[in-house]
Amino acid sequence: MKASAVSTITKSLPIALSVLVNFSLLATLGYINLFAEKIAAMLGQLKINKAIVMGHSMGGQIAMILALKYPLLVSKLILVAPAGLETFTPAEAGIITNYATADFYEKQDSISIENSYRMNFHQMPEEAVSLVRERIAMKQCKNFAAYCAQIPLGIKGMLGYSLQGKLPDIVQPTLILFGTTDALIPNRVLHPGLTVAAVADIAKQIPNNKIILINEAGHLVQFEKPAIVNQTILQFIHQ
Repeated sequence: MKASAVSTITKSLPIALSVLVNFSLLATLGYINLFAEKIAAMLGQLKINKAIVMGHSMGGQIAMILALKYPLLVSKLILVAPAGLETFTPAEAGIITNYATADFYEKQDSISIENSYRMNFHQMPEEAVSLVRERIAMKQCKNFAAYCAQIPLGIKGMLGYSLQGKLPDIVQPTLILFGTTDALIPNRVLHPGLTVAAVADIAKQIPNNKIILINEAGHLVQFEKPAIVNQTILQFIHQ
């Protein structure tokens, strides 16, 4: 999440932020659910008995898994452009993993990298240009190949854990935010007839849902529209 968005929320709330280690180890082979277990363990160590949990993209999928596995631990859910609502057949998942290989990411040139970042936005803000430069500079790092190897493992883990049929079991009040011009969800290649609104409608299977679509915002909706996202989240939290 954009720094300004995080700081706005953290100024008004007691909040714990963590970095989960061994990303590739947990994500591979469909073990994305282990992220939820690590978050639950972290909250236990911090003596937090109930938390409002927020996740973006794959983090949203992890947040839903956490709410399902540990319902008493999660008081509310905030899902920002979450993965896990759109489903993929085994054949479709195979197409994605065959395309998104470590070699593909390692061989991306500067133009391809910039274009991939632009896909996250309705209109890429100036603040995001530094992210592109950093990603291009990473190609010179000695551990760049290892970094590229982790990306497809995360994708494999995301595809390997289906929430199909489980959404009605999410009992917590849940806020779902999507940018209307999200170019990553849904997958336009495999599901050309599926719209952002249709994916958001899948979240209506969550009994206590509140769905907000934000115009002129892409997958990184919290980066492009921080004021609207912050206001919406804070209102939901304090309801």
